[in-house]
Amino acid sequence: MNLVNKGSVRVKKDHILMTRIFLDQSFSDVALYSGILYLWKDKKTLHLYDWNRWMNHIPFGDVPIYQNPFPFQKISTHINDIHSCFIKEILFEKEVRDFFIYNHDLYYLTEDGFFVLTPESGTLQSDLISTEKFYSLSLSDMNRVALSGGESGVFEYFLSDKNAISKGVHQWDPTPTYSTEWDGHHLLQLDENKAPVQLLHFYIHKNIFQIERKIPKKELKKQIPFYNESLNLQYHEETNNWNTLFQYLPPEETNETDSLDVFQSREIPVIVMPSLFFAHPLLQENTLYIEENKQGLFLMIQNDQYLHVPHTDYIKWSTYPKSRNYQNHFHLLSEQGITFFYFMKWSKNLDKDKLKDFYFARIVLECGMTILNELRNAKK
Repeated sequence: MNLVNKGSVRVKKDHILMTRIFLDQSFSDVALYSGILYLWKDKKTLHLYDWNRWMNHIPFGDVPIYQNPFPFQKISTHINDIHSCFIKEILFEKEVRDFFIYNHDLYYLTEDGFFVLTPESGTLQSDLISTEKFYSLSLSDMNRVALSGGESGVFEYFLSDKNAISKGVHQWDPTPTYSTEWDGHHLLQLDENKAPVQLLHFYIHKNIFQIERKIPKKELKKQIPFYNESLNLQYHEETNNWNTLFQYLPPEETNETDSLDVFQSREIPVIVMPSLFFAHPLLQENTLYIEENKQGLFLMIQNDQYLHVPHTDYIKWSTYPKSRNYQNHFHLLSEQGITFFYFMKWSKNLDKDKLKDFYFARIVLECGMTILNELRNAKK
């Protein structure tokens, strides 16, 4: 795994805080949803863990919060260390091919069809949606579900009756499809090698989705992505000042929150690079994009390589672009275990000495709370 600095970008690499938590246990898949960690021990066994409880017990104070040139925290643990966070085990009769979690329900595929169950319920009753054999699932940002049926084509399952054409699943196109990618309401069909086959353009008529156009492979052309860039605000070291839009305001108005700015961090989202076959792919400048090719997996920011993982170092990976709390997470599965990455960025007023003082204060506060809780427990 290599961190490579190849130039300056809007978010400087040495201002990206990368936390790595390594779980020393091999799993076949992973997901994180609403404070629950879903760990697939194998394709027929799912374990649920309390993510928030685990995070509250991790000894972040034992590692430095800032290092040059790439600040990061790295923590290793074993599955036995999180046994107290274990919630339940769910067993499946057949191997699960693919899955996603929506509104606390687990939608999954097996050789017998398409099912749904609620992992957090006590009954764990699986409901059959379709007996059609599917290879993969794809949940869009618009909450549309595409199912790839291989030689039988591409289908959709409607999560809401509002836009449903029919109950169960609806076939959109019989062209052989083994995986898909969404671009808003448009759907790109892919073959077994993830090469584009056809692009379906949709429109909505009386709340019902309809196909507007089918663009075959021969008409698809790669587009040049462009970035949604903010103003290039430059810092002047000589004046110790920032050239901001609010430079004309009086000092008492502009500096009101400066003292707190150093302690404020923001998430850096991690998402998959959109297909270049979509029309006018728009990229965000302060986002980490995942690209995968013959050399492995790359995390890019402004076309600049930040992280490279060779194919030999991972089996599969997960991101959470639809999540409310985990958009900055990137989970990497390998034969050795799972690495949980998440990324934050510090503000323009980053000051290492202040940051160390802040971190020391955090440790003191955590120790004080621990002592207070012990005193409270002793009184009970």
